[in-house]
Amino acid sequence: MICLNVHFCYQNHCFKADFEAVFQFNSRQFKHFVRSEPKIQNKIQNSTKLSLCDLTSNYSSSISQRVTAEGQYESSKEVNMKKLLMIIPLVFLLCFTFSCQQGEEVAEEAEPAVDVDADIAAINEVYHQYATGISTGDIDLWISLWIDDGVQMPPDEPAITGKEQIRSRLQSFFDKFIFKMTINVEEVKVVGDWAFSRGTYTYSLTPKKEGEPYANIGKYLTILERQADGSWKFVRDCFNNNAPPSEK
Repeated sequence: MICLNVHFCYQNHCFKADFEAVFQFNSRQFKHFVRSEPKIQNKIQNSTKLSLCDLTSNYSSSISQRVTAEGQYESSKEVNMKKLLMIIPLVFLLCFTFSCQQGEEVAEEAEPAVDVDADIAAINEVYHQYATGISTGDIDLWISLWIDDGVQMPPDEPAITGKEQIRSRLQSFFDKFIFKMTINVEEVKVVGDWAFSRGTYTYSLTPKKEGEPYANIGKYLTILERQADGSWKFVRDCFNNNAPPSEK
């Protein structure tokens, strides 16, 4: 015997009507039995959980009281019992569909609204802070825009992994040069808590001691991630110059 616990809400007309329609379509006598059986009717009216075991056991008892002398069920009752067993999968399907619809409604209500324009504006501000940190020599500001295990991929050298190693690389430039940079953000795409951006940059390096100033332009492709506090930080940063050093 298959047992399914189905919660009947007496005041929930839509759910109750759908459920009764299933039984009415399969067996009018079974519907009459549910309404006439005090134990079952009491559970429905008190909005308690009704087990199909309750229905089938009571219905079977009612049938067993009308067994013929040869030990066989009356043919009409056999037909009704078969109908009962046939509708059990339909009841399960109805309840599954109803629960899925409720789950989807809850998920939709819980999903926060996404303001893509606000995200793009916040990411543009991150690039502004990036260029400001470099141009003013504020390495603390600049490195605060990175996650701890970020990866920087500069041209003509291996990738640099980890916030402290990335900081050390920039510090080596600050020790030797006056570094100026501007960034032009050309594209930002946001997907949930992730974003990628591409654009161009210009920069200049002026030696603090002897040497000629050096300037160049380049392009970048960056991956950013939204943090728990809502801020955006660099996860991966790849960039290279448009002209190689030999053509400067």
